[in-house]
Amino acid sequence: MSNDLSLYKIFRKMGVERNEISLNTSLSKDLCFDNFDMNIFLFFLESRFDININEEDVPKLQTVGKTLEFVKNRQK
Repeated sequence: MSNDLSLYKIFRKMGVERNEISLNTSLSKDLCFDNFDMNIFLFFLESRFDININEEDVPKLQTVGKTLEFVKNRQK
């Protein structure tokens, strides 16, 4: 399964509508992810992609596009 589709499925699980998802979509500003939402999102990312995300990595996940790039670079 492609990373794009897997990431899309995570956003859909989080209740994000299809029309809200683009590479430039900001997790905090556009999707209004608070700390709780972000923790759930990180759990889904780690589980789905079998990666570890450190606290210092979280600021790198500002947009959908940056998150996708991060996941691609982290996968084994």
